[in-house]
Amino acid sequence: MSRIHSAALALSAAIAFFVGGWAAFAPRSFYDSFPGVLGAPATEEATR
Repeated sequence: MSRIHSAALALSAAIAFFVGGWAAFAPRSFYDSFPGVLGAPATEEATR
């Protein structure tokens, strides 16, 4: 695997870990503000 692939995989895993942890440990905050700066708050259906 090239360095770029490894870096992309690590970044992807870090983002998934952050979002998953946020949803697991602070669900009210997650559903109130996800996706944050990218748009309007998410609904439960949009996050499944």
